[in-house]
Amino acid sequence: MNFIPYKTKKVFIRIENNDLTTLYSDRSGLRFLNSVSGYIFENINGINTFEDIVEHMKSIYPTVDDMTLTNDTLNCLYSLKTMKFINWKDGSEMNTNTSVSSLAVEVAGERDYSMISKYILRNYKNNLNNNYLVNIPIGNKSYYTDISLRTRQFNLNEIHFFTKKNNQITSLVSIIGFDSSLQTVNIGVVICEKINMEYLKINLLGIEELLKNNEKKKIKLNLIANNFNEGLIELFCAIGYEFEANLEKEVNGSDLLIYKKIIQ
Repeated sequence: MNFIPYKTKKVFIRIENNDLTTLYSDRSGLRFLNSVSGYIFENINGINTFEDIVEHMKSIYPTVDDMTLTNDTLNCLYSLKTMKFINWKDGSEMNTNTSVSSLAVEVAGERDYSMISKYILRNYKNNLNNNYLVNIPIGNKSYYTDISLRTRQFNLNEIHFFTKKNNQITSLVSIIGFDSSLQTVNIGVVICEKINMEYLKINLLGIEELLKNNEKKKIKLNLIANNFNEGLIELFCAIGYEFEANLEKEVNGSDLLIYKKIIQ
């Protein structure tokens, strides 16, 4: 993936004193970029390739891991293209299959939130369906709109990881607490059809690899009793999760079952 982004015409650009960049065009209106997005935009000149821009970002943020910088740069470029401030050469579309690992697990970005929101809402009542493995912990559909997903992921409060086949989602897992200084994270949403169980395993193991590289030590899965298919526990236990606790009547009178895995 080494396309060349370039700025579109008739875009007003102004660098503010507080490290914000102001962009304006007749088609997109007024937008503000934070310092990171501003650095990326500054390096778009029709000559620098995507890889050149990532290398520049590495020099500015040497302590940030390569995968995070690559994904952040890609997502920023896609957002700028969506807002019509840039385009790119050498292909009408980017190869957006950025992977957490060699297992081809994708981290949700700007282009994915609508698709993920629809996928969650489509499976909202499949938690007890024997053909699915589903855990959707929040009983409020507005929590899973594309705007809500985008806001939480932008703040690193909840990050979504997915696998695909033939451009269709085959598994989805979200991680809560990735940005915390704590060494424990929690699994939020889990969705896949049983026929795609191997994709879910790939997803979970790819996430585990990422968490290990970011010095996380423990993953927890919280399940509301009688609100999930038993096959979900069987799958998690098969890849090393263990029962930790049963908090009686913790959630609206229902028990909360807690499973854990130590990352080694």
